[in-house]
Amino acid sequence: MDEAIAHYQKALQINPDDAEAQNNLARVLATCPQASLRDGNKAVELAQRANQLTGGGNPVVLGTLDVRARRINEPMKLAAAHAIAGCIARRELSPEYFVPSVFNRDVVKRVAAAVTEAAIKTGVARKGLPRR
Repeated sequence: MDEAIAHYQKALQINPDDAEAQNNLARVLATCPQASLRDGNKAVELAQRANQLTGGGNPVVLGTLDVRARRINEPMKLAAAHAIAGCIARRELSPEYFVPSVFNRDVVKRVAAAVTEAAIKTGVARKGLPRR
């Protein structure tokens, strides 16, 4: 884990606006099995920065952090895809409109909830459903 942390820190020295590196380092610091390397405060700071860099609401990141998931797995990705698809009513679907608008406020909530639920169901969550 020391090596992973060092690599992400180096990546952020090179490009401090790398949202993926911010998020990945946050996940490592939040979930590291070695207590001496875990740093919840820094993890939250990095996750918030990653969230800002991606436009203020990456639902997969939010759902993952809600339950302190060890990793993002395929069922979590599939749950996110289904939640996104569920944000458009069948009667609204068309060849031109099959992805929800970026202004649809339900997307972040639905995807975060679906990812959280999938993380719990598949056993990668380190804690239960958060209170909302």
